[in-house]
Amino acid sequence: VSLGSQSALGALSAWAEADLLKGCLAASPRVLAVSKKPVDDPELLKAQEAGRLRVEPWIPQLAVLGHKLVRCFVSHCGANSAHEGLGQGVPIVPLPFFDDQWYIAARIEELFGYSSVAGEAAYQPLRKSLLRQGPAGAAVANVAEAVRRGLAVPCEVVERLQRDVRREAGVDTVADMVMSKVGLK
Repeated sequence: VSLGSQSALGALSAWAEADLLKGCLAASPRVLAVSKKPVDDPELLKAQEAGRLRVEPWIPQLAVLGHKLVRCFVSHCGANSAHEGLGQGVPIVPLPFFDDQWYIAARIEELFGYSSVAGEAAYQPLRKSLLRQGPAGAAVANVAEAVRRGLAVPCEVVERLQRDVRREAGVDTVADMVMSKVGLK
């Protein structure tokens, strides 16, 4: 779970952050999240103690997305995050906040052939359920359903998108160009 530097997970209210993480845990055996705030929800603390939840203030996102155990990426759908997720072959569950992220999220769902939550503009109900405290458990259920759909994306779809991104001067080429410009390669 990474929602970018502008709308980092820690920018959500405490209950919204807890609901997001609980929903992810309901759908996945292990969750890694980026947040600058320590976890203080009792249920999430138990998940941390059990080794199911890890929260870090920063992670090397590209390296993490490339790890063989990463099967789904809850993202704000910023251009870099979307490109990294696609380039590493990881299904993305969109949770956009700003401008271009809405467009990128819609394209991500088209590419993967699913919507994260049933309904038109699927990521809007997910986002709204996290930003507005509603009926108990509603946001957790929405997040869990979104993550389950992300985890269910067929391998063939993910592999095809990964090949397409890499063939079109993808993540590796861009990283090489940047490193070359700053004198690291």
